[in-house]
Amino acid sequence: MAHDTGAESLLDELAPLVPVTSTLREMRTIKSFMEKGESFILVGPEGCGKTLMVGHLLSDLRNVAISILHCNAQTTSLNLLQKLQMVTVS
Repeated sequence: MAHDTGAESLLDELAPLVPVTSTLREMRTIKSFMEKGESFILVGPEGCGKTLMVGHLLSDLRNVAISILHCNAQTTSLNLLQKLQMVTVS
């Protein structure tokens, strides 16, 4: 039986994410915001892995609320503010 060096378990934990330097750096940054309870916005093209990355990070945290706001080229700043007000009002 092969000895687990820790790298193998990290790869298993991130599957299907590819643990390249940029992905690991982004995950550390996002996790920092989540641990502090701070809000953040992920921006990127459709299918780039934003939801997948946050899903991996959420699996380690408890009592975390998440709201996903889908925006597109027609989304105005007023639309975004209205969406944010809807999800932040308790």
